[in-house]
Amino acid sequence: MAKIETQYQTVTPAMAKEFLSRNHPNNRTISESLVRRYTDDIKNGRWVRTHQGLAFDVDEQLIDGQHRCAAIVAANKSVSVLITTGLPATSIEGIDLNRARRTADVLEIRSALPEGMSAQVTSARSAVLFRLMEPAKAQGSLSVREFDLVWAQYSESLKWASEKFTGGGHTGSLQRKIRSAPVVGAIIAAHKVSPAPIAAFVDRLDTGVGITRQDDPAASLRRHLDGVVSLHGEGRTGITYATLRACFAAIHNQHVSVYRTSVLTRGNPEFTKILRHFGFDSGSAE
Repeated sequence: MAKIETQYQTVTPAMAKEFLSRNHPNNRTISESLVRRYTDDIKNGRWVRTHQGLAFDVDEQLIDGQHRCAAIVAANKSVSVLITTGLPATSIEGIDLNRARRTADVLEIRSALPEGMSAQVTSARSAVLFRLMEPAKAQGSLSVREFDLVWAQYSESLKWASEKFTGGGHTGSLQRKIRSAPVVGAIIAAHKVSPAPIAAFVDRLDTGVGITRQDDPAASLRRHLDGVVSLHGEGRTGITYATLRACFAAIHNQHVSVYRTSVLTRGNPEFTKILRHFGFDSGSAE
């Protein structure tokens, strides 16, 4: 029986490429979004050593760690990784059978959030913020290190939103949409820049009280959200952008009747001004 050995090694891009040439034929299809996330972490110095790494069976086939290897190659940078060798050929059948920990799970383990803040809700709102911050990198679910980047900039506004948007008693369709991550994430971004005007805007948006004009941005956003069929899929970004437009108008005492899809796109001169006001560049995610 082969001896199972585990040790940290510095894996170079050349080594990672060679390891991938020995990838087990039954390994899962590589997730490009996960490779991009790992690559970004490596390039930006956010890679951390853990008990997870690369694993090879007795036939020297790579049975775990293909995404890490692909990221090392893509980043063209060496990193320290825990490598296990000599595993039985059947070991691949027991790898990653259970659900991986989500960012929300890790936040709960860390006890990273103030009491009363939902890890799941905060993680979802933070994912919206990260997509605004880094549209070209925002692929798939939010990683813990990406959450940390968001928390460093938006912690106070995330806390404010946790207190402001409570879920109790709000069961109507419009109320659920107002409390959705695409909407609240945009409001958090605006709150960081202009807390008082956005707090007043949210009061009108949430209750409808205090709205005196149909082109009040709170009134028009309520109508816009009321007409939204789904908060999932590609439409989530449009909802976030419409909310940013409404927040910008509220801050500057502007009136908005409708939210034109043609305007609410990165690169559009009018919307570029809005993005920059809230601290985001206008680069495309494409």
